[in-house]
Amino acid sequence: AGPAQAVSASAATAPSALVTADRMPTFDSAFVVDSNGGVTVTETIQYTFDTSGGARHGIYRAITVRQGVEGRPDVYRYLSLTGVSVTSPTGADTTVQLVDNGPDVTIKIGSAAKTVSGTQTYIVRYHLANVLNPFTDTQTAEFYYNVIKDDTVPKDAVTVSVTAPVPTTDVRCTRGVGADCDTTAGGATATFAVARLAARENLTIATRYPLSAFGLIGPDIRTGSAGAPGSGLDEGVA
Repeated sequence: AGPAQAVSASAATAPSALVTADRMPTFDSAFVVDSNGGVTVTETIQYTFDTSGGARHGIYRAITVRQGVEGRPDVYRYLSLTGVSVTSPTGADTTVQLVDNGPDVTIKIGSAAKTVSGTQTYIVRYHLANVLNPFTDTQTAEFYYNVIKDDTVPKDAVTVSVTAPVPTTDVRCTRGVGADCDTTAGGATATFAVARLAARENLTIATRYPLSAFGLIGPDIRTGSAGAPGSGLDEGVA
């Protein structure tokens, strides 16, 4: 398997707020793989806020943009994050700030000047470059992704789709520690689903394709440390 791209979502609260019983009734990630080895991502997050501990303002979405390279502490793999946008069909505030933490970029959704309650829906869109892993020995390309990793909010239902230029040759989906997902199906659009994903229970998918379906793909390797701190808050969107 290729290196994992880890992402996580969590609630954004006021500094004095206590997160108690938040949950996500539904979480859907739709990936569209492009011929250059990148993915365009549309995530539809239905989020129920528990306001018993204090005022709430929105959610965070953390996207990994640096990964270590095994045996090479002097370099890291870079996944360029661009095209970030957020909408809310339920009318939640969708003010966006990007926080460059180094290994990941946090998409902060919401405003300190506005509170939110009840169940809200957020549609988060972004693009990641150089995600696919080429395997020349088997002439395959793999998309390997941690859709949910170390997230503290339980989810009632999680669905994932991956659309690519050609149908899959292999698909895999695991939850928790190696358990199979509820449903897994390949094709030009591969689909995966799990019910009742617990807090801190991970969800990982993998799809494979003929390498010939893509252009020249490969990781973006850069000099430096994957864990080095970032530049901090960057107002606006990429």
